[in-house]
Amino acid sequence: MWPSFDFQHSSTSKSFWKTALRSPGTSRNHQSRIQHLDYVNMSAAKSSKQAPTSALNLSLKHFLASGTYSDLTVVCGGKEYCVHKIILDAQSPVFHKLLNGSFKETGKSRIEVHDDPEAFEVLVHYLYNFTLPESTSSDSRSKPAFAVRLYAIADKYNVEPLRDMAAQRLRKTIDVHAVPTFVEAIRMVDELTPPSDKTLWKIVLPLMTGNITFLLGDQDFRDLLQDMPQLMYELLAHLDPRYPESSEAANLQAAVQASSIPFPFSRPRAAFSEDEGDSLDDGDDLSHFPGYHGTFGAGRRLG
Repeated sequence: MWPSFDFQHSSTSKSFWKTALRSPGTSRNHQSRIQHLDYVNMSAAKSSKQAPTSALNLSLKHFLASGTYSDLTVVCGGKEYCVHKIILDAQSPVFHKLLNGSFKETGKSRIEVHDDPEAFEVLVHYLYNFTLPESTSSDSRSKPAFAVRLYAIADKYNVEPLRDMAAQRLRKTIDVHAVPTFVEAIRMVDELTPPSDKTLWKIVLPLMTGNITFLLGDQDFRDLLQDMPQLMYELLAHLDPRYPESSEAANLQAAVQASSIPFPFSRPRAAFSEDEGDSLDDGDDLSHFPGYHGTFGAGRRLG
């Protein structure tokens, strides 16, 4: 019989252990390991007067650090992680599918993944600690761009609690007045998130529109707008969905033109003759129309 645990101190670990213990793929060998872990954990709880869940988390940290009972080695960026299939399986649907698919049939206990090494290290840390590792102000992991990278890898492996933590980390660390790191984070959002995912854009777009006059005075931000013309349209739409009739959009257009940034929607619309109707000829210049991206498609950004 499984020991009774008080999970009130950790909703994340509560969710994990419910998933792990109910998993139909949990082997007899894994069950015996959990029973041993329970025994170690309860003994630690009695001696240290800690809540059982807290001691359990300490046990998980120890198992990751020592490799005790490890049944899988994951390699990323040349670094080896001696992990436990049940830990990965219970928290990541992607790992669950991987470990129970063709990989299981091979009988191998080693796998290499091609991910952002630094972000993957934090992912593994989270799977065993249910928290983010501590970082200093000088640590690259404290920068908003890393929060975006962490969000991307959490999204890839579908670890939803970590994805939420990464979004909150971005919200807390991003500073519109630190323009270089602000721009770096926006470029990361554009590069690493799919067009259908607006979570991080909902964090950065209001900061841009609310500080547009300040930002347009910085060359890094002006370069960003030149590199990402679709972002300009998103900014205008965020200011007022009635664009281009809105006064806010007109003010932004004037500010951009004063900053010598080519404004992609400021040129007059081309007139079609009646005999052309709606057909497009090779000679028609449509580059000034909002949403037109040429013969190679609209691209992937901000879709």
